[in-house]
Amino acid sequence: MYDKVYKGKEQCSVCGKNHNVVCINDTTTIKEFSYNYYIPKESGCSWSEDERYCVLIKWEYFKNEPETYIDKAFNKSKSEISKKIKVRP
Repeated sequence: MYDKVYKGKEQCSVCGKNHNVVCINDTTTIKEFSYNYYIPKESGCSWSEDERYCVLIKWEYFKNEPETYIDKAFNKSKSEISKKIKVRP
């Protein structure tokens, strides 16, 4: 699955910087995850962690520090971005 999701870096045609290409869409995850990972925004060419509700982490990193990532996920539920998410009815 890593190869379908993590596509390396690519130079942005908007800002000229290199961004990580992460292929999150309805074919690689459930619909709500893909929307909440790339929550629509008014400007910018990439998303910071604060602009995402869902956060994606490779298993190799998660298994070494699960508490860190669990705490980050919990904190997202109280953050400003949580007001913009979509959930299944």
